[in-house]
Amino acid sequence: MAEHERTFAEVLEELCRSPRPDGRPHTNVEIAAAVGVGHSYIGQLRSGKKVNPSLTLVLALAEHFGVHPRHFVGGDRERTPGSLPVTPFAERLTQLCELVHPLGKPPLGPTEIIGRIREHGERIDCGPWTMSPHTLADYRSGANADPSLIHLLALAKAFGTRPAYFLDEEYAGNVVKELKELALVASLGLHTVVLRASEQDISRETLMTALANAFDYTDRETRGDDGAGPDRDGGR
Repeated sequence: MAEHERTFAEVLEELCRSPRPDGRPHTNVEIAAAVGVGHSYIGQLRSGKKVNPSLTLVLALAEHFGVHPRHFVGGDRERTPGSLPVTPFAERLTQLCELVHPLGKPPLGPTEIIGRIREHGERIDCGPWTMSPHTLADYRSGANADPSLIHLLALAKAFGTRPAYFLDEEYAGNVVKELKELALVASLGLHTVVLRASEQDISRETLMTALANAFDYTDRETRGDDGAGPDRDGGR
């Protein structure tokens, strides 16, 4: 890998070694009591012997240390307003399932999603990344609302998005907005227009101006606007 991606254990250990506001060090017993798990489990997470905490535990640890949950998957620490996750995991996953698929193709089925997870695991040589169809169905339906961190990472990779999608409300909202815009472009056939424009070396500015003029013309035609409204020549 060209750039080292820190493990969950490395991030957690760094947070544990940072001093508390009162200057005292963090202890496994204190952390465990705050997040509702055994202190030995915290020790195993810190050492890397355990590598697969639940989403609920990740959120609890982030709150305890005063950092953003996305910090555990490569994001920054700041808990910015409006960015803490509130949308259920099932809803976020369903949005990806419905919006991420090859152009002109139906949404990915369970077999294709799980296949993508396995393929990525093989590429990064991290052991058998997999997920059963039953588990995937439970995540989508909300029957299991507390995925493991590895499953969260695997699903993000399968759909080509950053893991922060499941942990950062603002980022996820932007991703969904862009995906819906792409779906609209595809449904209107604009993808073909853009491809043809690139083949003819038409500049981005020229293309955007032409599209804007076309939308404006279509809008006026639909409303029966003859161009003589109050904001146009001839208005009274």
